[in-house]
Order: sequence, then C-alpha cells, then structure tokens
Amino acid sequence: MKTIQKKETEFYKEAGMAIQFSRLASENEYERRGAAAWFGRQKQPRGVPSLIQVMDGDAKWCVRSSAIWAVGQIAKEHPGAAAEALPSIIKILAKYPHPDTRAKAAEAIGLMKNKQGERALIKGLQDPEPEVRKSCAWSLGKLESTKSVRQMAGLLRDDPDWEVRRAVAEALERIRDKRALGALGTAAEKDEDAEVRKAAEEAAEAIRKWHEE
Repeated sequence: MKTIQKKETEFYKEAGMAIQFSRLASENEYERRGAAAWFGRQKQPRGVPSLIQVMDGDAKWCVRSSAIWAVGQIAKEHPGAAAEALPSIIKILAKYPHPDTRAKAAEAIGLMKNKQGERALIKGLQDPEPEVRKSCAWSLGKLESTKSVRQMAGLLRDDPDWEVRRAVAEALERIRDKRALGALGTAAEKDEDAEVRKAAEEAAEAIRKWHEE
C-alpha cells in the first residue's frame, strides 16, 4: 500500500512540475512569473536550465527577477545545480536596465555563496541605484569577501544613502577583517544617521572580539 501511495505522490509531483515547465513558456507574463517562483519555492534543481532561459531572454523584467530569485532559493539546497546560472546572473547584474532585477541578481550571488561572482559584486558597489549597492554589500558579506574591504570602507564613508552605509557596516561585520576597523570607528562616531552609527559600532566591537578569541 505504501509503495502505491509513493508512486501516486511521485506521479502527481511530476505532473505538477510538467505544468510549471509549460507555464514558463506561456504568453502570459503572470503565468511565467508564477512558474518561476514555483521552482524557487520548491527548491527544485531540475528547473535551473529553464530558469536560465528565462533570465537570458524574457521580455519582462519582473519575470526575469522571479527567475533569479528562484535560482537563489534553489542554491540554498542545491548549490551545484544553481551554479550553472551564475554567468547569466553576473551579466544581468552588470548590464540589465531595471534596478530591481540587478538587485535580485546581486542577492542571488550571495545566496549561491559562489566566489566566482565576487568581482561582479565589487563592481556593483558603484551601481547608480542604492538598492543594487545595498544588495551587493549584503552578498559580499555572505561571501566574507576580504577583497572588497577597501571598496566597502569607501562606501561606508561616502555613500549618500544611509541604508547602503548600514548594509556595508553589517557586511563588514560578517567579513571580520581588521582593516575595516578604521572606517567603522569613524562611522560609529561621525555618521549623520543613528542606525548607521549603531551598526558600525556593533561591527567594530564584533570584529575586535573575534580577533581576540
């Protein structure tokens, strides 16, 4: 009996997946977007090749964003399968015109924890949109990117957006590089925003404690 139930479950699972693959090719953008999100919620690695096609060619930015989000979710359980999408995600971060999609690309690299995307994230710290810079900083923190410390210290000092500066301080805390202490100390004392000062102070304290242990 259990064997029959298992086979039935697998049958319906495969049938449901087939429907989602079909919807990825739908003329309706909402169906494509929903199908991409389904693969992400299911963390289904078999969807990655089709999601790459969506990222590379869909005419709607929101559908591409959904596909990128899905790959990031898949990466949490299947990093090897998700890595196949990295070249497309890096290209989107560098060149795609819509800032939300670029920000999703930056976040996905962090979720993939793939160091091959580090250089693209560092370059993304110069993006004209604060949401993209913030996402790049977050992902560089996830990657514990010591290579980004100099650029992030500059961003902590000079970026006009307080949310970006706070994200940088939090990322530097995760990186735990002593070279960031000077910039964090200055921000903790002089930044005009209270949340940035708090984040910088906490980051500096955490880095000092980590190196003392």
